[in-house]
Amino acid sequence: MAHSSAAIGVTAAIAPGRPRGRVVAIAFLGLRAMSAFGAMANGFALTFSFARVLDTHLFALFMFIGNLGVTVWLFDLGLARVLYVRLRELHLSGTLAGSKDTGRQAASVVLLYSALVLTGAAVIFAVRGRLDQGVPLAMFFAFCAMNVPWYVFRQLSAATDCFVAFEMLEALRRVVHITLIIALPFGLGLNLCLALGNAMWIVVFGSSLLLLIRAGGLVLGTPSALVRAFCTFLRQSRRDLAWSAGYVGSELFSYSYPPLLIPLVYGLGPAAIAFDTAYKVFRGANLLHAAACEVAVPWQTRAHAAQDRRGMIRATAAAALLAAVPALGVCALLILAGDMMFGRLLGASAIVPHALSVLIAVLVAANWLQTVANFTLVYTGFFSAIARLALTMAALLSLAGIYNVVARPGLIGFTACYMAIYIVGAVAHLILALRLPLAPGGGRPIRVTARVTG
Repeated sequence: MAHSSAAIGVTAAIAPGRPRGRVVAIAFLGLRAMSAFGAMANGFALTFSFARVLDTHLFALFMFIGNLGVTVWLFDLGLARVLYVRLRELHLSGTLAGSKDTGRQAASVVLLYSALVLTGAAVIFAVRGRLDQGVPLAMFFAFCAMNVPWYVFRQLSAATDCFVAFEMLEALRRVVHITLIIALPFGLGLNLCLALGNAMWIVVFGSSLLLLIRAGGLVLGTPSALVRAFCTFLRQSRRDLAWSAGYVGSELFSYSYPPLLIPLVYGLGPAAIAFDTAYKVFRGANLLHAAACEVAVPWQTRAHAAQDRRGMIRATAAAALLAAVPALGVCALLILAGDMMFGRLLGASAIVPHALSVLIAVLVAANWLQTVANFTLVYTGFFSAIARLALTMAALLSLAGIYNVVARPGLIGFTACYMAIYIVGAVAHLILALRLPLAPGGGRPIRVTARVTG
């Protein structure tokens, strides 16, 4: 993030030592933790319900479509992260209200991502052809992929200190979605469940839109004005977007290809279901780590803007300690009770080997280290450094996929290979964070160049 002298004197929404800051921090931590646990519960609820209402082939197919929904991120150029850096600086300096162009740029990105989700759902419906499969698969794709434009809302709310209100909406959405999913084995129709779930998406989208408009993070306009704003955003931020796109694309590939590759190599059967279920724990733990780290982001960005190295170290250490709590809990659960947990979830659909549970636990521990370092780098604007590392790790992790296709070592062999490479990447992230934002002087982050206009 570019340094701003005006940001140094801004009263913190989350500031250590301020009573109001502590109250806001505690409220945000509670809501964000609820949201992250809700994300894990949502994945487990899907596994539990689908294992009981779908046959093995359809179960694996729906899981594949859900993972496919995540690949909407492939069309992301890191726009949300660059918007966060830009809006955060304007918000801290008190000039956000005068930047109508930036608000329109944010609105155009939300519209773009939403259009991508709808396009993907339409394509899936057209490919499946049959109404009895095309409709539920298209709705499930949208149900999963709507997390992509929702992520933009999260970034914008964090940049404008609207995070508590946003997380309240997120908690409400999770409760409704999980309730609908759990109702499937008790007689709720699949089509009705997905229709109501997508309707809930519309409700929280509309509420977040109003919230961010009031905060100045979003400014609506005519279609032509939004197109111009989007083109301006691409032109002004092309260097940052190039690095951020490399980072986002590499991260997406590294995390998303394993559950997509397994059914292609071993078929849509028990092996795919077992791996997808175990891998959901890893990805769910990542959400918990991210939730803990997000609590410290406002503190970190203010300390970075003020060149307060001691404050940066304290904020990062707090994030690491907070994230360590779910990391230890998930690792213990996998090692000590993984067999029982997966047995209850999957029933007779598939069996998750204990060795796979242990490997996933090691991945969770490595992800704790990587997430803390990752957040420190991304939200202080070091896009080029993190992008180079992410590209390198994507290339190395792809070797595990090639090994899986060529040698077919099974779930354990593939996961072990993936895990070993992932640990190297986690250590590399830590070294990079220590050399850049946590180093004396705070390094030299890429400056997000933005012309503030009315």
